[in-house]
Amino acid sequence: MAGVGGRYAGDTADARAYSHYITSVVYHRNGRFEDAVDELRRAVDLAPAEMSLRLKLVRSYMRLRDLDSARRMCEEALELSPDDPALWMVLGWLYQQLERYDQAVDALSRAVQLKPDNALGYEVLIRAADEANDLVTTLGIYEKLIELQPDSAELHYQLGYNLVRIHDVDRAREALEQTLALDPEFVRARNLLGLVYLDLDLNEEAARQFASYVEKTPDDLRAREHLAAANARQGNFESALALLDGTIAHADSTVSHRLERTYVLLRSGRCSEVAPSDVPAEAPIVGSLMQILVRKGMGRQYGTLVESLDEIESDIDGECNDYLIELVFLFGKDDAGGFFAQALGELLSEGAQSKAIQTMLSRVYMALDRDEEAETLLLAALDSFGPDKWLHYYLATIYEEADRVRDAETHLKACLELDPLDPEIMNFLGYMYAEEAIELDEAERLLVRALEIDPDNAYYLDSLGWVYYRKGEADRAIDLIRRAIFGMDTDDAILRDHLGDAYLLRGDLDKAIAEWEHALRLDPKIEGVREKLESHADGRE
Repeated sequence: MAGVGGRYAGDTADARAYSHYITSVVYHRNGRFEDAVDELRRAVDLAPAEMSLRLKLVRSYMRLRDLDSARRMCEEALELSPDDPALWMVLGWLYQQLERYDQAVDALSRAVQLKPDNALGYEVLIRAADEANDLVTTLGIYEKLIELQPDSAELHYQLGYNLVRIHDVDRAREALEQTLALDPEFVRARNLLGLVYLDLDLNEEAARQFASYVEKTPDDLRAREHLAAANARQGNFESALALLDGTIAHADSTVSHRLERTYVLLRSGRCSEVAPSDVPAEAPIVGSLMQILVRKGMGRQYGTLVESLDEIESDIDGECNDYLIELVFLFGKDDAGGFFAQALGELLSEGAQSKAIQTMLSRVYMALDRDEEAETLLLAALDSFGPDKWLHYYLATIYEEADRVRDAETHLKACLELDPLDPEIMNFLGYMYAEEAIELDEAERLLVRALEIDPDNAYYLDSLGWVYYRKGEADRAIDLIRRAIFGMDTDDAILRDHLGDAYLLRGDLDKAIAEWEHALRLDPKIEGVREKLESHADGRE
């Protein structure tokens, strides 16, 4: 404590403050921590401008885990000393502990602005931004750090990794290529860059990166899978099969690996090498479809398998998502998607009567953005086979994307008649109502029920928040949408846009603009956000 000698001499407020401070030290040494805090509090009240006393009181509250009192004391200290980076760092840490993540980011950002050469500040801020699911702040930190350390391969990698998380593949590619230019032995960067190349359909470059990575980490089955896909996309089926054979032999191989091998054998015309045991019990519908295509490719009878397909008791939507559509995207929409579209279409044109085949083909069409063909097929399946939850659900998805709201509503209600306890369908219908600002009471009822079933689902929280926004209840909307953002796997432009709108409804234009800018950084093509920023630019403080 500075100035102890003469400053507190005499019967003054400072002297009494010093007396309370000394008493607090004695109490603390004797383990009477609460009494020590009380004495420090009295000292601060008597000498409110003495910053050292305030900092000691903050630390004492932190020792007692009274974080709210520590936070209040820190905020009071910053009113007296607003340019103290250490205080902002402590306050940011306290906000983190109190799970007030947005405020933690703001406080730590202020600390970094005041002391930009403090590496610890950046590290703490990155952790806070990650907890707040604030990828825009995280990206800004790495960009600033790269300015300070341009030759750091690790920083360029972290920038690339976070750009991948927001699907900015072009900038991610630049960052990861720079990582390898600085350090060709940075193995993780090769795997991530391979994924970026695969997403950009640069298959030769992807294969080269994956091959280099797999050479160093041969037990990474996911990387082997990606290398096989990159090879297959180029028509290099022998290499793809060799990789998949080795993967399947591994103790940690999965159902997907076996289906991928069957797909590559089908594509390479080697149907005779597919054994009946290659149909995994965990994927009976998609596996049976593959066997049908194998038999057809070998010129063998497959009608019995088609007839039994609709009798299989399995979740066709789950199998489509986990296996069939995954194959389409892994091996390429044009290549694998085109293959399955043609193969399933031929089965139907040759007289196959199967709801499962029509359902799976409609999913392939939807993955290829051929929605009109999917709609025709789904309606025909409803006519032939009667009401079905997933047929209605896929039609609702197509109609909602086409802004045919009442048609989508009809099919979602049909879904709920067939499965009244599916929270995903409740959310779909409730969110659509909120988007259209119609049936808001019903939307609220649906979404409250969905959250009773799945209380922490970030999408459901956002949907209910959006309902409250439409009802003019800004505070309830903000609370739910913020909770949704914290619960997402990654930052989300739509949720940030929603949060900006809710802040505007509350009259907080600065926060609204900040969230819209955040949304635009995550997705430069997001609809309507640029226009909102332009229309409100003059009103910002």
